[in-house]
Amino acid sequence: MGTEWAVTTHSGPVIYASGFNVRFMIKAAGIYTEILSLAELGENPLYEYWVIKQSGGYGKGCRFIITKSEDRSTKRAIIYQSKQFFDAFKLPNNEVLNFDTDNLENLYKLAPWYYPECYKYSDLKNYKIGVNKSGEYIRIKLR
Repeated sequence: MGTEWAVTTHSGPVIYASGFNVRFMIKAAGIYTEILSLAELGENPLYEYWVIKQSGGYGKGCRFIITKSEDRSTKRAIIYQSKQFFDAFKLPNNEVLNFDTDNLENLYKLAPWYYPECYKYSDLKNYKIGVNKSGEYIRIKLR
């Protein structure tokens, strides 16, 4: 990919211990892109919450995405996307998919303190998530 498209990956895809979080890191033309699958929000069909974070080039930005598929091994369809963070999505049958904003590990991966422009309508931009000496994620209030 690098010779034909001038694209490099910083690492191969990572699948976290939970079994469904996936991470890709890509660099092209001075723009760093991180693609994360953060949560499975439903079953049969399967709904997933993804985020794409970019920095470099002309600035920073995010895209938050809900996908739908029959299961983990089938093609995903994007059913909703936004440049602003959302923690709930209402399906046509009125079922609500909720993203757990108390999951500090996922908030650490989102890094809202680094992308505050993507969290205009969320309190998450006012906190940083760190890791203490015991390896536990902690929430730190920003000034």
